Amino acid sequence: MNRIMPIVCAEYDEEKNAYDVEIQLPGAKKEDVDLKVMSGGFMVRAPRADEQETEYSGSYSFCCDVDEKKVTARFDNGLLKALFPLRDPTEKARSVKVN
Repeated sequence: MNRIMPIVCAEYDEEKNAYDVEIQLPGAKKEDVDLKVMSGGFMVRAPRADEQETEYSGSYSFCCDVDEKKVTARFDNGLLKALFPLRDPTEKARSVKVN
């Protein structure tokens, strides 16, 4: 299987406290797009419907942890748009008793 990296554009939106990401996947079908999200990034994979034995495949990292439960995505005409909200840094904070 031939793998090609999709073209990705990411911008940080300060008002939303999230990354707006656009991933170009021309020739892919919505039902074949596989987007996996981890706290520090994401992976995307999608076969090209117009070419046998070729798929888009790539993994990407963010400099901050994203809240994977709040990620949203939509696909239209070969363009995957996803919003990756950042995790509240105090969410997992815990106090440590100092002796």
